[in-house]
Amino acid sequence: MGDATLPGLLFVCQEVRIVEQSVLENVLEQIYAADSLQETAIAMRKILENRYGPLPYILRVLEADPEAFLTEGLRRFRQASQGQLSPREREAAAIGAAAALRCTHCLRTHLERGGRLGFTDGELGEVLRVAAAISEATVLAVGVREFQTLTGG
Repeated sequence: MGDATLPGLLFVCQEVRIVEQSVLENVLEQIYAADSLQETAIAMRKILENRYGPLPYILRVLEADPEAFLTEGLRRFRQASQGQLSPREREAAAIGAAAALRCTHCLRTHLERGGRLGFTDGELGEVLRVAAAISEATVLAVGVREFQTLTGG
């Protein structure tokens, strides 16, 4: 790979602060071994798919621009691998958010990932019921506020 591209990718790796040294080393090995930015993006895709399963829609779209794909892929990896929540807790939050936002593609992806993380049907149902309750409360609150604004009440 050209020398001009490598420092940029190394900066991205440092900027997103990947904490798992073995994964960072794997990514860097792929970067050094790649002959092009496109090959590096392909390697990153394999790393992400092996770790998290099928790529989200937006990452598949970004693959047309390898630099954007690598930047977003590393950012998402960071989000999925850092913090105080366990992978299951993080996935429960993602399932709830996807359901509340009515993003069917996101919901399908996160339900599948939840299944791979060992969620039972009962646990998935509970997460969905919590999301529904929050969504319902939001609809009611927004509706009542707007109604009161219009009626002066």
